[in-house]
Amino acid sequence: MVHREDVLNKKELHPLYDQFRTKYNQVFYVNCNTGQMAPNRKIAVRGRGGILADEMGLGKTFMTLSLI
Repeated sequence: MVHREDVLNKKELHPLYDQFRTKYNQVFYVNCNTGQMAPNRKIAVRGRGGILADEMGLGKTFMTLSLI
């Protein structure tokens, strides 16, 4: 989660997006799962925060409290 908070400053692409160039050197971004195109980099940059969607009893509360 700390890495995800810091990544916004580095402007890394989200892992679901790939960057492509046309033969005229225009850049666009494509979501690998859905195939949707993102015309600008703002959409394809990672967001902030984390998702804690584990099963019960795997330490989500402990991880969050230790992060804080």
